[in-house]
Amino acid sequence: MATAAPKIVLDVSLTLNLRGQIVSGIPRVEENFAEALMRRTDIDAAFCRYRSRHNAFQYVPAHVVREVLQQPRVKPSPHWPPHKQTMFRRFGKAIERGWRRHLFPPSNLVDWSPKRIYISVGAWWNVTYDEPLRFMFDRSRCRKVLMCHDAIPALFPDYFEDRDAESRFSDGLKLLSTADLALCNSQMTRRDLLSALADSGTPCPPTKVVPLPPGISPESTKPAFPPGMPDGDFVLAVGSISQRKNQIMLCDVWSRFGDEPALAGVKLVMAGSWGDHSAAVRERLQRDSKLAQRVIVRNDITDGELAWLYRNCRFSVYPSFYEGWGLPISESLSFGKLCIASDTSAMPEAGQGLCVHHSPGDPESWYRTIRDLLLNPSRLEMYEKEIASRYRTASWDDIIDQILNSVR
Repeated sequence: MATAAPKIVLDVSLTLNLRGQIVSGIPRVEENFAEALMRRTDIDAAFCRYRSRHNAFQYVPAHVVREVLQQPRVKPSPHWPPHKQTMFRRFGKAIERGWRRHLFPPSNLVDWSPKRIYISVGAWWNVTYDEPLRFMFDRSRCRKVLMCHDAIPALFPDYFEDRDAESRFSDGLKLLSTADLALCNSQMTRRDLLSALADSGTPCPPTKVVPLPPGISPESTKPAFPPGMPDGDFVLAVGSISQRKNQIMLCDVWSRFGDEPALAGVKLVMAGSWGDHSAAVRERLQRDSKLAQRVIVRNDITDGELAWLYRNCRFSVYPSFYEGWGLPISESLSFGKLCIASDTSAMPEAGQGLCVHHSPGDPESWYRTIRDLLLNPSRLEMYEKEIASRYRTASWDDIIDQILNSVR
């Protein structure tokens, strides 16, 4: 008799927490993974989240996950100051007892038998149920798979306003060390993870690199015009606005363009929520009214509107100091658009040799390249032809198959 295939149980806690909100980065990965699992009729898959009322994980019906994923995205993701982040973690259990109990009855708890594979591709080190998760990892006989998106809390804790991020990530590494498989989204993330584990004296679990597909793509998302977008050419910068993402350097570049008549009309569109240490960008735009007319900040862009921005931008820019991968790079390439990206961390991996890369600390190089591409459309067309010819990416189905082949 053939042995029954194991049941895949994906933790969708992050997806449920952010219902109705515009998401990017790690939350988008969890959502795309969930959507791909729901399409797979050949896989015995289920969804779960932690239920504090029962101090256990509970199955979430697939139709509930589908309804959450299809819910209109009308609320920008909030950026909480550190003291509020701590407060919300402290009262996480109270939140659990609130709206979620109305979605489905308090039953159907997950039995973490050897026939289960627990998968988390979310922020497993930054959850309100870290202790129960640790207990489940210690006591259950199921297989556990966690994805590490980056080791930024260990490498660059100053990028976070929350001063507890480094210690929580350090505690999370202990949890990761007991996993049956640690997924990494890039070779760079794998190297950083191994280094962080070694520095903390924590054992290393088996690892596998699974480069991520775009968060959105022309095939998956129907474009929709963003209301209020002005006419004219624009360059696109996607990602939360923060010190690490380095949008302040782009403000400097666009300030210089204001002195050149041929470039003064080209807008910079920043599509992303306000993130950690974003005050410098806010203050720059508030005190420079002329720059504020050329730099458009949109915190409310839906997936369809983001697809429109990618499709209609001249090209995209991504000057981040550090990334575990860089979904906006993949997304830009998937729409056939060049991305000028940083040459650090995993961004060259995401770029596949199809981007222009510069140091995020070299604003002069960014200025010259952006200026040259805006003034010489034929040069930009050469890059776009190369992207159309060479860009390739795995699908979310491919990622699922790679994971299952590694743990079965």
